[in-house]
Amino acid sequence: MTFADDPVLNNIGIANQLIQDGNFREAVEKLSELMNIDPDYPGLTASFRTAKFWLNRADEILALPEGKRKADFLMTEWKAYEEYAKSKNMQTSSAYRSAMMNIYYTASHHYSVSFIKQDDVTGNFDLLLNLGACFLKLENYPKTVETLEYAANSYHAHAGLLSMLAEALYKLNDVPKSLWYFREAFFLDPSLIDLELINAEPILGLVDFIRQERKNCSDVREWVPVYGFITDTLYVRKNLQKQQ
Repeated sequence: MTFADDPVLNNIGIANQLIQDGNFREAVEKLSELMNIDPDYPGLTASFRTAKFWLNRADEILALPEGKRKADFLMTEWKAYEEYAKSKNMQTSSAYRSAMMNIYYTASHHYSVSFIKQDDVTGNFDLLLNLGACFLKLENYPKTVETLEYAANSYHAHAGLLSMLAEALYKLNDVPKSLWYFREAFFLDPSLIDLELINAEPILGLVDFIRQERKNCSDVREWVPVYGFITDTLYVRKNLQKQQ
């Protein structure tokens, strides 16, 4: 029997698509039927747990108004789901990816709506920062760059923003500009950089090197600009300012 002939595998795929589409109730119903057939089938439990997790929050998500409150709630619950998925070893599952696509896509929509409606003018920078993070997670790198460059030019420099912008530029193969932004970000404030969002090979290589060289350091991010300079990894430079 080929994979294409496997009804359980095919139905898990359908259920994961339902999760990605936000149809959590229908996904749970389909997966419950499969659990009665073969509960030990690879990937089935992860899909079932994921669908149940989000179904338990579906009514609250639906009740929230369109805009920032709904987007913030989705991001808060995603953090909770990440911890849950980690505890159940589900972070590499197809269901995890499906849920991430749904939650980040939905959150990006509501952050966009909030920014367009100008719900909170004083919070526009944070809206754009969160929107950029959503686009980055969705691997929509052109939209990430567009959003974060606008935020950087319109508001103020922020290490977290610059690091996400650098990551997106790296994925778009604009390596010199990416390394310049990474250098700026780590010199500005390493504590604001979320390494979970960074997959650029030069930065990952630096982080691994630092962890080997300084096994007892409390925060590896603080050493990235130092070793980036010493190893010439962050070779695209401008003159350092007094604060840096």
